[in-house]
Amino acid sequence: MLTNFPLDPYLDMPAWRGQRVERFRFEWKNAITDETLGWLTPEKEPVPLLTHNTATGVKRTLALNLGTFDTSQVNSLTDRILPSVEIGGTTYPLGRYMFSTDVRRKRTRGDLGMFRLLDEGFIIEQELSAAFFSISTVDAAVLQLLAGLPLVDVDIEPTDFLSTGAWSVGVNRGQPMEAYATQGDYFPYWLDHNGHVRMIRTRDPATEIPDFDLDAGFTVRRDSIDLTSDVLLAPNRFVVISNSGAAETDPLVGTYDVPPSAPHSIAQRGFVIQQTDEIQLGSQDQVAAAARNIGIRQTIFERVTFATPIDPRHDSYNVMNFMGDRWLEIGWSMELRAGGIMEHTARKAYV
Repeated sequence: MLTNFPLDPYLDMPAWRGQRVERFRFEWKNAITDETLGWLTPEKEPVPLLTHNTATGVKRTLALNLGTFDTSQVNSLTDRILPSVEIGGTTYPLGRYMFSTDVRRKRTRGDLGMFRLLDEGFIIEQELSAAFFSISTVDAAVLQLLAGLPLVDVDIEPTDFLSTGAWSVGVNRGQPMEAYATQGDYFPYWLDHNGHVRMIRTRDPATEIPDFDLDAGFTVRRDSIDLTSDVLLAPNRFVVISNSGAAETDPLVGTYDVPPSAPHSIAQRGFVIQQTDEIQLGSQDQVAAAARNIGIRQTIFERVTFATPIDPRHDSYNVMNFMGDRWLEIGWSMELRAGGIMEHTARKAYV
């Protein structure tokens, strides 16, 4: 099957490859000067764990414990940790993280550090110090909203939809970012492996070329597959209503019905289960796109979880072919150790 990522002899684990070498490194940097201060050596137990969850504001968390020497050296206020993995001679970055909890356990030989770190979306998820509004396109509004923040880079796909709404001092910046995702027909923002803020337009995974064909290789551990269904109560029609359109009296209404092949569709169930949202939008096209956006982004339908060897190509909202169906990846966790496993969570797509 055609995929966006070509076959990799180390990451896709073809039948002829029985083993590979993995090496992790943890670069330690000063966030103010961007100077590399050294390389950390986390404790082996518990295993350092990197988690990506698209349902949260700050998408990535890193949990690791440090020994006495590393704990005595790090400054949890100013330092950043940049993990990476080398597989098959290629080094893959795994993001950029700042400390969010600092627990130090006293020992006679020195303190042991038990740390939890977040990606730099934590910088975005802070209160506004000044009121904000924009009448630009949504991509331009996002760039204005994030201007001046100490972020590595912002990479946002263009949109023709205009931004609406205003936010007062003290509002968490994540609120306009979430509103702009709906207004501009985007998936929610995340920070990628390079530490860049990313926003991509909403894509229907059922019609996309997959990034990975998991049925072609031997990466999935067959005893790790679990299927979960919430379709009994899931909405099958999504309606968005806006009162701020061109019409002075009649509201703008957009509707998205899940595809008939879905088990909870109107055609399959015989009746409508509707979810209605009121969002201030500027045109009929934007309202229709918002209804589709909300429907595609829903994560409560049919999900699958499974485990594979570590594959650093997985980032966010990847489309996968698995068990003959298309799936949209909505979360993963990765053990940062040689031979570690990577657990994935994906939502089923319907044609």
